[in-house]
Amino acid sequence: MSQQPCSPWDQAMQHAFDAIVLLDAQGRVTAWNPQAEKCFGWQAHEIIGQALATSIFDGDQAAAFAREWQGVHQAHSHLVLPHFRAVHRTGHVIRIDLSLACTQNAAGSQGVVFIRDVSERLDADNALRVAAVAFQSLEGMVVMDGCYTILKVNQAFVDITGYEAHEAVGRVSALFRPGRQDEEVYLAMRSALPEKRFWQGEVWDRRKSGERYSVWLRVTAVLGVNQEVSHYVAAFVDISKQRASAQRVQFLDFHDPLTDLPNRRFFLDRLRQAMAAADRKSEHCVVLLLDVDEFKGINDTVGHHVGDALLKKIGKRLRMSLHAEDTIARLGGDEFAVILQGMATETQEVAIRARNVAERLVHALGLPFAIEQRALEITVSVGISVSCGTRRASEDLLKQADIAMYRAKSDGRNCIRFFATASQASLEARFALNAAMRSAFPQQFAVHYQLQVDAAQRPLGAEALLRWTQSDGIAVSPAQFIPLAEETGLILPMGLWVLQQACKQLQHWACEPTMRGLTLAVNVSARQFHAETFVRSVLDALAHSGANPNLLKLELTESLLLEEVDSVVGKMRALLAIGVRFSLDDFGTGYASLAYLKRFPFEQLKVDRSFIRDVTSDPDDAAIVHAILAMGQALRLNVVAEGVEENAQYDFLVEHGCRLFQGYLFGRPIPFAKFEATLLDPAATPD
Repeated sequence: MSQQPCSPWDQAMQHAFDAIVLLDAQGRVTAWNPQAEKCFGWQAHEIIGQALATSIFDGDQAAAFAREWQGVHQAHSHLVLPHFRAVHRTGHVIRIDLSLACTQNAAGSQGVVFIRDVSERLDADNALRVAAVAFQSLEGMVVMDGCYTILKVNQAFVDITGYEAHEAVGRVSALFRPGRQDEEVYLAMRSALPEKRFWQGEVWDRRKSGERYSVWLRVTAVLGVNQEVSHYVAAFVDISKQRASAQRVQFLDFHDPLTDLPNRRFFLDRLRQAMAAADRKSEHCVVLLLDVDEFKGINDTVGHHVGDALLKKIGKRLRMSLHAEDTIARLGGDEFAVILQGMATETQEVAIRARNVAERLVHALGLPFAIEQRALEITVSVGISVSCGTRRASEDLLKQADIAMYRAKSDGRNCIRFFATASQASLEARFALNAAMRSAFPQQFAVHYQLQVDAAQRPLGAEALLRWTQSDGIAVSPAQFIPLAEETGLILPMGLWVLQQACKQLQHWACEPTMRGLTLAVNVSARQFHAETFVRSVLDALAHSGANPNLLKLELTESLLLEEVDSVVGKMRALLAIGVRFSLDDFGTGYASLAYLKRFPFEQLKVDRSFIRDVTSDPDDAAIVHAILAMGQALRLNVVAEGVEENAQYDFLVEHGCRLFQGYLFGRPIPFAKFEATLLDPAATPD
């Protein structure tokens, strides 16, 4: 039996590039060509008779295809369905384009489905879109042929280099031209690309404006079908700012960010080198330390931004006033330091030259500074230290200059002082005393009490006085430790402690009939009084002890009255309202005037002991004391004469109307137990 020849349709089905599927009226497969087998993995005998919608589609795609097929079948029309998702026999998803058609003939309705697998095309399109987006990244990108001729650039290239695309395309990239790079970098790049097909590193280029800049460059070779390089793709990032930032960070490790002068770290390193060189050559090394006088006042008056501008100009003026071999640094705040090298071997000659340089700097900085339409004038205090041929640490030489500078400050500012060994010894003694005082408080401290009497020498009260006796039994004079405590701030806890102790003693006396009416005076420092918590601390001390506020008297000095007058008056009135009274101590030695006495609510004046000492022999002192007594009487103020040590002084004071006294004539400051024993038994001798 001879084989029926294939119809043209059958031949087209067999050799078509696309998958072709024939369907019956119910959408079942009646024919399945070889491309359909390749596209979906199903053999013809496995799929014929199955519904196409559920065979190659899943979920919503199957339902969508079934709806579309019904519409085409009923209308005997045709329809194109792009980008459907189908399922391969293995389960992976493929993307297809569909073309449906339905015809009516004698045998009934017949559908034809043309299917094309577009997965690879869509992937390629997506890859092109991703590549296009990537090409327009923030990195400059260049596509070149195998001879480094530019074929395409992105917008970042234009932004970074300044060259438009049409100015770059067709030219050999400057990044790959000899002479535009360091020879070593250029050779490394050209030798690495043919072999490794990749190179990266830092290179220098020039923008269209002529500015040189640094880039991090990555070059990748693209291979053609014959595995030879067909193109190069270069990507680069402008790292000029990062490079400048890194250099700035490194610079700031050793320089002051405001003035760009060397900082303390740089200065000490340079000073070590200078001192070592001076020792080798038997020369001297000199350090000058300059501090702007009253710089805080400038900041407070015209603002910190003006102060910063002034510091910049000071640094610039100092640089202009020194030789290139000299080192100038800003150590911090308004403090500048200078190293003078190559000084002579004769100490006297070195001192003369150092002073000349210091005077030149003082003169230069004394000229007005023009800042924001202001003419600011400053003065500086200068300390000078000289290495005298003996090996010592650089920090020691700087410390000596610092001591000399502070001496210049204490001598009235706007002057020059050389370091002296005695100054260092004094400063070190102060450091030692401060350390000892901090470790000793309050264990080695005690409150002593000095009697106050009336004209008949009857006890009226006492003054509480802080005393320090070290563990070895040696007493430290209050004239030594009180000013140091003021300066270091230790006076705050010390003053509070004395106040608390005094209030406890007042409450203790309240239980003794012979002492319950005694008053107790407590000295208050300016620093203590100006503290925001002062009033509260007094109230707390009285409340915790239960002492009578009317028996507590706070002694203030005249210097305290010169600052924050309204605040001082407010605090005094707040405490006066609960019964606390006030005494003006050391009257006559400061700046108190009748106006002050009228404004502040004092009850009492204490005539300073310096006037009492010579009141019987010095007419001037006698006149001053007499005037104070008369003024106190006129202003209805009690006047206490302190420092009374002789009967002649006492007789003079009584004769001129004084009614309150304190001094060694009536008793020295003694511990509480001895003081109490003396009051209970006047015949006792506490000393």
